[in-house]
Amino acid sequence: MNQNKAQGLPAAIPQVPDRLLTLDAMDLSTLQKASKKSEAYKTLFNNEPYVQELNHIKEHFEAATVAVTEDHKAVMEQLGHNRQLQRYRALKVKHDQIQAALRAKKEQLAALDGRGGLSDMKSRMTEMAHLAEDRADSIARDLLNGDTPLRQFTKDYVSARMLFYERAGKAAATE
Repeated sequence: MNQNKAQGLPAAIPQVPDRLLTLDAMDLSTLQKASKKSEAYKTLFNNEPYVQELNHIKEHFEAATVAVTEDHKAVMEQLGHNRQLQRYRALKVKHDQIQAALRAKKEQLAALDGRGGLSDMKSRMTEMAHLAEDRADSIARDLLNGDTPLRQFTKDYVSARMLFYERAGKAAATE
């Protein structure tokens, strides 16, 4: 075992012998017969203590590989679950922030409406729309009375009506 450590081999793997003692002990005729039949040679070879020890180590490594693979799979599933959980938590934080901002905006809107902000704004926009309409009517009366030239009427009347429609639209939008 110390030789294996000195040579850098793991302690579980034995050093390869110079000779296979069981095969060395056999006579030449038995070895010749075995060499002609692969099953017979395989049987002789597998009866060698060193080969049996290697097969035993191989079984342990295969079992360890299966166990490590199963552990790895479980860890990867757990990591995947943790990543999903982290993503969920990040989205939850964003969701909570958006909800808080929405609540704050609703409170600001309610405060405006509570002070008469929205309804007051609507009434002001409606009043200003009526003023623009009255101005357009006044411009039309001036034309009919002959107080305003046609070019000036067209320019003033179109801008007054546009202002009326703009303000009436805004007043309707605040409902």
